[in-house]
Amino acid sequence: MIERAYELAGTGSFTKATEICRELSKEGYLGAAILLNGGGFRRDIRTRIRFARIAASLVSSA
Repeated sequence: MIERAYELAGTGSFTKATEICRELSKEGYLGAAILLNGGGFRRDIRTRIRFARIAASLVSSA
């Protein structure tokens, strides 16, 4: 589930960690909310989301 959370964050399709939590739940992963309650992990996911969205905007504007 951790790897999948990072994959989702890296797509640039999500803006919040809670959106990734919802997607993980839809995909059948149990305990996604508990996983994202960890401060360090949530911070990592937010950072990955931010970088992915920046990269996506640079590619689309090129």
